[in-house]
Amino acid sequence: MKTILGIYLLLLGILLDDVTSLIILSRDAGAESNPLFLMFGFWGYIAISLLIYAFIIFVWVVTHRKYHKMYSLKQKGYKTYDILIFLFCVFLMFLVITKVEMGFNNIGLMTNYMGSQDSRDKLEGNATIAMEFQKAEPERYDKEMGDYYKQTVLYNIGYLKMWLYIIFGYLLFRVGYRVSPYDES
Repeated sequence: MKTILGIYLLLLGILLDDVTSLIILSRDAGAESNPLFLMFGFWGYIAISLLIYAFIIFVWVVTHRKYHKMYSLKQKGYKTYDILIFLFCVFLMFLVITKVEMGFNNIGLMTNYMGSQDSRDKLEGNATIAMEFQKAEPERYDKEMGDYYKQTVLYNIGYLKMWLYIIFGYLLFRVGYRVSPYDES
């Protein structure tokens, strides 16, 4: 159950963030600040993102299979494996919550773009200015967009967000358990 829920949450985050980002980029409604997009372009961003998400899902499934096998056979260190699974759940919740937050920001940008003509003109003007800046000084543009991404996504973690990551990670860790992980009937 936990494996399926984790994959579902990750796919929900991908849908909200990456798909809405691609919609925005296809409509030229805004500039992308994701470092993968800035380094590898549109198709490289899609390919690398698919590889990263496939790898995360693969590791998630393999780790849980190993976890259930260790618990059912009472192998050495099977109780300390809980720590690894818990940390993986916290990492997954960090990824999902961040992607959902970015997805809602993208949805807000799309609603502004599909709103009145004044807001569309303003967004198109901003996109045009960003594209001209990118053509004039590509290195500086990539650096500034990378710095913007770091400030808004990576370094914008407060105590409340950290507690939410840990609490939701713990709730994901406890999904589907009655007494022990191998007792899922």
